[in-house]
Amino acid sequence: MKVLSLVLMLSAPASAMACPHSRQQFVCPGDAIVDAGNNKGILTAVNPFQHTASYQAEYLGMLSAPIETLALAAGCLEALCVGDAIVDDANNKGIVAAVNPYNGTVAYEAEYLGMRSASVRTLKVARGCSLGYCVGDAIVDDANNKGIIIALSPYDDSAAYQAEYLGMLSAQIETLSSTQYCAEYGESHPARQARHYPSLPTNRYAAPDFRYYQSRK
Repeated sequence: MKVLSLVLMLSAPASAMACPHSRQQFVCPGDAIVDAGNNKGILTAVNPFQHTASYQAEYLGMLSAPIETLALAAGCLEALCVGDAIVDDANNKGIVAAVNPYNGTVAYEAEYLGMRSASVRTLKVARGCSLGYCVGDAIVDDANNKGIIIALSPYDDSAAYQAEYLGMLSAQIETLSSTQYCAEYGESHPARQARHYPSLPTNRYAAPDFRYYQSRK
């Protein structure tokens, strides 16, 4: 029985232990990915000499592509993690599906529009605070439209908000008026004291030029 067990272990396919994710080994067989054409797939094999990967693409069969063009359906890239709700620069809501640290892009499932991809720095995340304003705050914009902040950008101090009767709009935070808080925020609101959210310390990443980490810390 011990001999049989050893044979089974030696003949078993590559596992997560055999292929730990790292900067040098970003994707492994069995990983869910999104390719450059925004097709979902499951990675089947990796060629370390050509730095390419083969994958079973949804509805398209077996394809291959350079590893650098694939987004991994796990982990985080800068301010965004897989599963986060976002608003893109066209004010479409979406859910982050995969991240690509090689080109700084995020694949996301846009509401009513299907899978799309964009630079991580063009997306607003539906959590946190920036310049004293937080997701969920009631505001009035500079055209006197009432609204609720839905998402914020930690990169350019802009906000996406659901405007009454007008749908999703976006604007610079400095142009929005708060319906609840005054210009100065008290000690009871520490999240509002930080200028930006979230902070992006480089020590969270494997390397400064590889801004990917497995989970929020």
